[in-house]
Amino acid sequence: MRDGAWMTHAGTVPANLAQANPILAVDVFRITGQTVTTDDFGGYVQICLPGGEGRLIFLDATTSPRAQIEITPVEYIDGSTCGWIPNAGTLVLIP
Repeated sequence: MRDGAWMTHAGTVPANLAQANPILAVDVFRITGQTVTTDDFGGYVQICLPGGEGRLIFLDATTSPRAQIEITPVEYIDGSTCGWIPNAGTLVLIP
């Protein structure tokens, strides 16, 4: 999602977050060699989403259904909202 509109794969963001007018939603994963890591990254990584200041909601790919976790604290760096995540999932920036 970007600015509340679906870009691809409608339905990948749960309805409660889609109704919160997301600024941006992205899938986050790690590629090592020819392997895509969809679980633990072996430590926390900082992810920054452009679009201004907001709240970050993490949809954890290691749980089913995906747990919704608000990332706290967040940092605001050069017009982006940044937070730390431990593994793959979907990160949603909401106002």
